[in-house]
Order: sequence, then C-alpha cells, then structure tokens
Amino acid sequence: MTGGRMAMVMMAALVGCTSATTPETPDLAPVVERGQSAGPRKVALLVAIDHYGARYTPDVPAHEQWKALSGTVNDIGLLSAVLEARGFEVTTLTNRRATRQGIIDAFQTQLIDKIGSRDEVALFHYSGHGQQVPDDNADEVDGYDEALVPYDNRGTRNPDNHLRDEVLGEFVATLSKKTPNVIITLDSCNSGTGTRGALAVRGGPPTLPPAQTRGEAEDDASGLFSSDHATRHGYVLLTAARADQYAKEVRNPQTRSSMGVFTWSLIRALRTATPQTTYRELVQRISAEVTTQVRDQNPQAEGDVDKHIFTGTWSAAQPYYRVDPPDKTGNFKVQAGRLHGLTRGAELGIYPLGTGAMDPEKPLVRARVDKLELGTAVVVPIEGNRKDERLAQGARAIEILSQRTPARLRVLWPEAAGQLDAHAFAA
Repeated sequence: MTGGRMAMVMMAALVGCTSATTPETPDLAPVVERGQSAGPRKVALLVAIDHYGARYTPDVPAHEQWKALSGTVNDIGLLSAVLEARGFEVTTLTNRRATRQGIIDAFQTQLIDKIGSRDEVALFHYSGHGQQVPDDNADEVDGYDEALVPYDNRGTRNPDNHLRDEVLGEFVATLSKKTPNVIITLDSCNSGTGTRGALAVRGGPPTLPPAQTRGEAEDDASGLFSSDHATRHGYVLLTAARADQYAKEVRNPQTRSSMGVFTWSLIRALRTATPQTTYRELVQRISAEVTTQVRDQNPQAEGDVDKHIFTGTWSAAQPYYRVDPPDKTGNFKVQAGRLHGLTRGAELGIYPLGTGAMDPEKPLVRARVDKLELGTAVVVPIEGNRKDERLAQGARAIEILSQRTPARLRVLWPEAAGQLDAHAFAA
C-alpha cells in the first residue's frame, strides 16, 4: 500500500481463523449503535465475521471455502463494552451485514460522516479472515496486496470481492483529514506462511502466485500498510502479529468461549489503562499476555506510540528496561546488562506494564542487580510485592540507585619540549 492513505491512530489486530465446524452464533442486529461520549466525541465501528463456509457462500466450490470462525463476534461483544465505558459511541456490524459494500458504507456513515472536529476520536476494528492476494496495481515489492475477507467473499482463490489495502487506505486518508485521532484494530492476519500448532488461526496463506510486475512499496509490520506509513502520517498501528505470523484464537478463561488472543489481551489492557497510558505501554502489556498463551505470535506497534491512548496528547518517553516475569525463586531477568551501563549492586525500581509514568520514589518492587551479563541481568527483590499478579505479564524497570566505580585512564602529557610522560587520571 502506497503512502498518503492513512493518518489515524490505528490499533490493528489483524487476524483470520480456521474452525472445524460452522458456529451457530446468530447475527446481531444489522447495525447496532450504543453508548454516549463525554467530552470530545468518540465513535467506533466494530466489524466481526464468524459465518464463512458453504452455508453462507454456497456458490463457492467446497475446496475453496473459507473455514468458519467461532470467536470474532465474541471479540467485539466484550470490546464494545470496554469502549463504551471510555465514552465511545459504538456501532457493530456482523456476519451477513459485513459484506464488502456493507463495510465500506459503514466506514463512511459511522466514522467519516460523524467526525466534526480534530479533537474527536474514531476507531475501526475488524475481526475475521485476512489474506495476501496478487497485487493488482504493481505497487507492492513482494507482488502481493493484503486484504480483509468479507462475508460475501468468493473463496480462497478468487479475491475479487476482498477488501484490499488500497481501499482501506483511501478511507483512512479521508478520515485523517478530519482528525488525527483514529484507531483501527484489525483482528485478522495476512501471513504467507503455514499454520503452526493446533490452535485455530484467522487467515490463510496466499493461494495464487504474486504479481509478476513489482512495485517499490514495502509493507509494515502488519503487512496491510506500507512501511513507515504510520510514522509519516502520525497515527498508531497495533497489530495482532507480524506479517509473517498467524493470529490465533483461544478460550476466554472466564466464559470458555472462543476469542482472538490479541483482542482478549487488548480488552484486559484497556480495562486497567490509565489516562497516562501510552500506546507503547499498551502493546507491551498485550504482548506479554499473548506470549504467555500462544507461540509464534508477536503483536506489533508502529507510529506515534508515545501518545496517550484515545487522545492527541503526547507523553515524554521515559527510558526503561524490559523485565521478564519473576522466576520460581522470585528473581527477575532484566533485558539489559553491561552494554546498557548496568553494574552489579545497582538498584532498580520495577513497575507493572501500562501504568504510565514510573515514580522513582514509589516502585512496586525495589531490586538489586546480582548477576550481570553483556545484554541481560538478574535482579533480586529487596522490598515490595514481588507476588503482585500484574508482574506475571512482565514489567518495566528504571535505575534508581547507581553503583559506579571511577574509571582510570592513562593519558600522555607533555612535560617538556619533545618529551612525553605517562600519568594516570581518575575519570
């Protein structure tokens, strides 16, 4: 996808999935609107498709049918509640109403037409299948466009009715002229690799060869938009997985219903996010939770990730180290070491992910560097609650007490004309 197509705060959870049976989840109302915004208007359009397969596209040959999904409508049911609590007016579009034209029309009427000023916020979320398809305008370096698979698709080998990246990009560009505060979450994948593991995945590999004529545009982490596009146009892009991975479904541990693991983790992160939480912190918390549940799925973030969520305000980036969950002994592994300036005996403050600024006077755990490698360190807690459940998803750390040893350098100093002597100085 070429530049100039999108200037939105995008939270993209791109995912598409396989399921052995056709779910019986009934369609929701064609368009359901609810919620009322306080302060600047916030509007959201959530699209979910479970109903794929011969029952819904009977004209498609059986071996080319997309497999049914079982968790996408569940995704937006919980996500809508979280967004409403944050003041969003939420519109949902599901299954038989989520046709190609239905999605296009709803994007126009429920997002573009409703935004009236630049302080307002717009969010688009898609849960369904995604696929790479042959590039149709010679603008992709890999010969593939990325696309979302609507309800009225024409099968895995005919992308004519897919919603391609160029179409989405034009709508995003139009919306971005009205507000820079746009969030797009796409819970589908556009992976070109095979399925890994036994979990259901949302999407499928390309079934057709790439276009012979190639362009110069390189894809970003999501695969759906061009590289550096988010940074150049001032939005935030959060994706469920890298472009070469599948996003997967898991069981909601509370209800035992299927959900996209990214969306489930996104919902949990939003429930505890504060007004000071940035997109960078949000995706770190999401990533920590996703990786504890599935393998080979790494959520990504691009663009203005140091903005506070759902606002146009910025947070001054606070340097920190990433921290793994505590091990069986209660110690922590820090993803920094001698190369980053850490020394044995230094004390770190450890903080949960996604909690905004880290106050050096109020760490959740205070820990001392015990073992030190070039790029990692092991720290031992000396005070605080190391058993806080928030630390099970990983954490952040800042150095709050340094242990520096004066370095001694030998330098040459001229004593007399034509004569040099060696002296040592403390640095």
